[in-house]
Amino acid sequence: MVDVWRQAWAGHGEFSGRFWHVDDLAGALPAVRHGGPPLWLAGGDTPRVVARVAESYDGWLPYLPDADAYALAWERTRERTAREITPALYATLNISDDRSRAREELDAYARAYYRQPLDVMSSIQACRSGSVNECLHWLGRYVDAGARHLILRIGSLDAHPDMVAERLLPALRSLPVK
Repeated sequence: MVDVWRQAWAGHGEFSGRFWHVDDLAGALPAVRHGGPPLWLAGGDTPRVVARVAESYDGWLPYLPDADAYALAWERTRERTAREITPALYATLNISDDRSRAREELDAYARAYYRQPLDVMSSIQACRSGSVNECLHWLGRYVDAGARHLILRIGSLDAHPDMVAERLLPALRSLPVK
């Protein structure tokens, strides 16, 4: 599909591939700008995901639960391509000055959203609860590993967006980027 999109956005009139044939690409998939939007792949760090990102995508949006695994996958991706790829991170946070409350709320969120406890979800996805400084330190490890765009979901049924907007985001912006 990435090949179909890219050909349509480049103005090619027809596409014939293994599974698809489209006679009028420009009419089927019009782009707002020539070349189309950047394409990002959300996924993990399997060899197939790394290869796909390196070969075809403009960005990588993983949800890896460990910054060291992120660093390794990002390095493998960069080794496979000379193309510019934007490294990102999708993470779920719950911030509170009361650490136990933050964890309880994030666990309740995981159980409601995924029907799994936080201990299970945090082994699959990037999830963190705690104070602003604890979450900042945790996210800083991903920034050190290469992440340049952070997509943060507030993991609470009783959300505290002010903690993220007023305290975490300014601190994140001040992190040194290597």
